[in-house]
Amino acid sequence: MPAKSKTATKKPTKSAPKKTGIMVPAYTKSGEQKGDFSLPESLFGQKSNTRLVAQAIRVYLGRQRQNSAHTKTRAQVNRTTKKVYKQKGTGGARHGARSAPIYVGGGRAHGPKNFENYKLELPKKMARLAFISSLSDKVTNKKLSVALDLEGIEPKTKNLNTFLKKAGFKKLTLVHSGKENIFRAGRNIENLSLVRAQELSTYDVIKASNLVLTQEAVEVLTKRGVKNA
Repeated sequence: MPAKSKTATKKPTKSAPKKTGIMVPAYTKSGEQKGDFSLPESLFGQKSNTRLVAQAIRVYLGRQRQNSAHTKTRAQVNRTTKKVYKQKGTGGARHGARSAPIYVGGGRAHGPKNFENYKLELPKKMARLAFISSLSDKVTNKKLSVALDLEGIEPKTKNLNTFLKKAGFKKLTLVHSGKENIFRAGRNIENLSLVRAQELSTYDVIKASNLVLTQEAVEVLTKRGVKNA
């Protein structure tokens, strides 16, 4: 019998490892861009849901509203109870008191009261999805980046100003982990908003023209996402 020919088996070629996560620009504390930073896809790479984000913002603004406006009704206004003019024969409408809403100084009809409750509720799962959607939208529009070692900066306005000018940010929302030196360095800078990562809301994200997260803030936000998952 003829000998079987041995066919050479090809070894599978190893493909280059794919980068996982969402890549955004990274900056040093001097303001120079240094490659990209990988963010978790579960928080920064989801599909945008504009209706849910609008609902979350409406709930947030409703909770910020104060019910301090209060008006008096005609029963609470201290005005004369004398009849304005005689009941008949004048050709005008009948009026019994100056406290009627039609008169200047009279009571207010259907005015605001200080016992109104403007707070709205949103389920935690929906609030979390709206927050993730807002972050993902910033990544999609290339309005989000990461500062690598910014929280180690000295608490001086000059140093943080150097970072902003070198990086080219004119209006910025800086999200940090809550260290005092960042707050002291940026509290007097115009067009700079400082927000702690623990308190960052959907409204803060949407309102920001440019959003920069410190490396420590990314860790805090990641923990928030895992905790609320």
